[in-house]
Amino acid sequence: MLDKNRIDKKLKMYIKEHLSKGYSKHAVRKVLVDYGYDEDYVGVLVKKHAELEFVKNYAVLISFLFIVSIFSFYSILDENQQQKITAFAVSNPEKYFVLDVNYNDGSLAFNKIQVMESDEKAEYPDKSGYLVKIVSIDGSDIYSFYYSFLENKNYQVYIPHSDNAGRIEIYNLKNSKVMEIEISSLNTENRAGFSNQPPNMPNWIFLMFGIVILTLIFLFLKINKENKIISSLKQYFDESIRKGFTLQQIKDTLLKEGYTQKEIEKASKAI
Repeated sequence: MLDKNRIDKKLKMYIKEHLSKGYSKHAVRKVLVDYGYDEDYVGVLVKKHAELEFVKNYAVLISFLFIVSIFSFYSILDENQQQKITAFAVSNPEKYFVLDVNYNDGSLAFNKIQVMESDEKAEYPDKSGYLVKIVSIDGSDIYSFYYSFLENKNYQVYIPHSDNAGRIEIYNLKNSKVMEIEISSLNTENRAGFSNQPPNMPNWIFLMFGIVILTLIFLFLKINKENKIISSLKQYFDESIRKGFTLQQIKDTLLKEGYTQKEIEKASKAI
């Protein structure tokens, strides 16, 4: 078993060394078979090493292709489908009407109201107190909750946002309306603010950019591999010529070993 492991290690090192120099799988396999190793066994080792090198060399390319594929799929979805997918990936902040008021001995004084976002969801545990109602533009109730003003101080009340909200009403402990705030204009301004933002770059531009980058990476890897092969063949030409072989004899040998005519011609011209 020890001898077999030593032989396997030796063969794998030989295969790795010569394939990295640009020799073809056919050429490496032929040399090892000529040395007396089993043809099928050598073929399996060469194939496994070539597959491993392919994964290593093209890992970045494959990863990038996977990302581009996901983005391409995402870009063809409509807005609602995209929002559903995004909801699983990120936590969207909650939007609120933030009402700023002063409370003093049962009296409420309005300061300001604005639309804000918060990462934390507001909770309304009070079972009694001042009743806060959000009323739609057409007069129907959207949402209501109780809020307790216990001390004489400034309060910021977070009220769930609604695009259809027309006003906010607040009722005291005697169920008398003590405050009414029109907020329909707030929603209009908020939507206008979003519409005035620079438009997002179209998805197809990102897709085309991804394809260009993908193509450049592929060409780089392809050219790099070809250069390794040509460099190895050029070295083989130099050594064979010094031994007295003619160019045609060398070309014929390389063709038999599995190299392409194009690779052989490039190497011969580089001598």
